[in-house]
Amino acid sequence: DLYWKAKNIEGVVTIGQAGIQFCLARPEELSISDSDAEKLRSSAKALAYNVASFTWPGWDELGIDPTPEQTAIGLECANLNLRLAIELNKPTDKVAMAHWLLGAHALAASDFETATEQFKNAIQLAESAGDRFQELVLLNRGYLALAHKLSGEVDGDSEFDNAVQQLTALATEDSLGYAEQLNTARRVFTQANSPK
Repeated sequence: DLYWKAKNIEGVVTIGQAGIQFCLARPEELSISDSDAEKLRSSAKALAYNVASFTWPGWDELGIDPTPEQTAIGLECANLNLRLAIELNKPTDKVAMAHWLLGAHALAASDFETATEQFKNAIQLAESAGDRFQELVLLNRGYLALAHKLSGEVDGDSEFDNAVQQLTALATEDSLGYAEQLNTARRVFTQANSPK
């Protein structure tokens, strides 16, 4: 509600951080079962993913303009989300998305080396699951191409366009959403990295 209805990114960060802290500290404060502790850590992971996602500027969401400080908090949450995804043995697609999110934040920070590494990790994980995560593979190939383009080392345009075309051809709700997301991110970060 804070993000989608109120467009209150400051509230998202404040409530999200408080929730994460509660979920991570609570098991240490109380004698609770391992399964309950794992549920709380899973909730912390979900909150970390949401804070990281909502503070990423690549969505170009109307009414949402995260500050550099909020985006930095989002990067911390992206790192936490990935760590918890691995520690909690989350399914392959969840770990792949955690790598994507960290790569997306690195892309926003013009840390193209980290972005490239994280998108490659996401591709490798998604490919290891076979055709089930084809859309996730293509999404990350598009982001990898965008990182190459923005870094100036490789053109990347043809790779990017190919990923978008393949996603569009799949014509599922997810694939079409991913294609739109890639085009938005290219517009946002190309403008951000263009000479003033």
